[in-house]
Amino acid sequence: ADATALATRRLCSYSTRLRAKDIMSDEKAGSVQIFGMVHSQNVLGPLMIATHHKLGELAFTNLFEDRTPEFKAMNPFNKCPVLKDGEFVIAESSACLRYLAMKYVPSLYPTSDPQTCGRIDWAIDSMHCEIYAAWDLVVYVRCGFTPAPADQGAANDKLNAVVDAWLTTFLKGKFVGGDALTI
Repeated sequence: ADATALATRRLCSYSTRLRAKDIMSDEKAGSVQIFGMVHSQNVLGPLMIATHHKLGELAFTNLFEDRTPEFKAMNPFNKCPVLKDGEFVIAESSACLRYLAMKYVPSLYPTSDPQTCGRIDWAIDSMHCEIYAAWDLVVYVRCGFTPAPADQGAANDKLNAVVDAWLTTFLKGKFVGGDALTI
């Protein structure tokens, strides 16, 4: 298997796999809307919580085309995800994850255990700071969103190394929070 597939499998093996039919379900869901695209790493976490717990659904937003005044009113930085819950609107995946957990599914972010929350927050921040840049140059190249780097092999190797370090650092059980699923 090539390095891109290997890195993707390593990350996906520790998260819920989504199929388009699960996200676009006809089943009645809550009123939370997650604006974004299914293949966005930043959108997937909030979307998985919202759909799995029947809190809401995807409001498909193609940022390559949907730069409308209405969307910019929700997020002036014009990025996804954006979460809308009634009249309340926030953006950025980690803020959306924490909001969904604290409001609807507290077991996913156990605020009564500051050490677990600290570890979760560190893992989330590390995901954004360490993995995302390497992910962008491998996975998003495959999606056609980012041009290929000059040395794709080196980019693949870097992603594998960063993913290995992240998994070694943060997975002390099945999940970042140990054996209990967390955000």
